[in-house]
Amino acid sequence: MGESHENDKYYYNTAHSTLKKYSGYSVSMVSFIVISYWTLVQLHAHFCTPYNIWGFITTFFNMGSPVCFAMVTLMNKMLEMYSTFWIAATIGISGWFIGILGTVSKRFDLT
Repeated sequence: MGESHENDKYYYNTAHSTLKKYSGYSVSMVSFIVISYWTLVQLHAHFCTPYNIWGFITTFFNMGSPVCFAMVTLMNKMLEMYSTFWIAATIGISGWFIGILGTVSKRFDLT
């Protein structure tokens, strides 16, 4: 009984510390991507597509500039990273729950 209780405590502590660690990484990564993306969108709007009638005219020339093209490319890459991150997070969380279910089924002899 004592050994089983110690194993349960070990699995709980390991799962809890792992969840806290990767949750912190996840929040940091998403925050970095969102802040960077927002900043780029604001810079792109200010320099490449100003919000006035003159901006409408200058957009014809700015659209192909290397700086504006680089900003759009970076925004697209950030969208790819953001989507990939959420797909990976979903797979990771699913695997974590499957691992917990496996541990629980072994603990209660459900297999």
